[in-house]
Amino acid sequence: MTTEENKVLVRDYLQEIWNQRIQLMTTEENKALVRRYFEEVWNKRNPEALEEFYPSPDLVEQEGPAAQELPSLDDAIDYVRQVQAAFPDLQFEINDMIAEGDQVAVRTTSRSSRQTEFKGIPAPVNVPVEVAGNVIWRIADGKIVEMKGTLGEDALERLGWLEALVSIGEVFYKYPPARCKR
Repeated sequence: MTTEENKVLVRDYLQEIWNQRIQLMTTEENKALVRRYFEEVWNKRNPEALEEFYPSPDLVEQEGPAAQELPSLDDAIDYVRQVQAAFPDLQFEINDMIAEGDQVAVRTTSRSSRQTEFKGIPAPVNVPVEVAGNVIWRIADGKIVEMKGTLGEDALERLGWLEALVSIGEVFYKYPPARCKR
């Protein structure tokens, strides 16, 4: 092998290592973004932090019975406030998180007790609620732009809330929205 061929091999090898390093940094940054979303918006009860994660208004939720246009950032913040008022001790626990490329898969458990009426749905006060979620998030330009999966629809259905929430166009954990129209 000539010196020039060795240089090309070394250059290509170093470029591959660099690309893998960049990929690893990106997946770690994406995981950190999703972790911050749960911590800041939900666990620290800071709906205004949603602005850091909220994508452009060109996005809509994933397909399904509750698919709808993306509301404004202000409406999304109001929705989070309503959820947090009805479930004042709501906390999310991230059980597993795996990332590859621009996607982050998360398995969560959220726990709370129902304190007030939510979206006109009455329920006994202090009813414990535990909701399992499995979601794949897609990240672009430092924003959460897609969400596919379930965030407790089965638990909401057992409690008799899912049908009521879907019928009024609301889903318990609908923000951030899920599908990019691009």
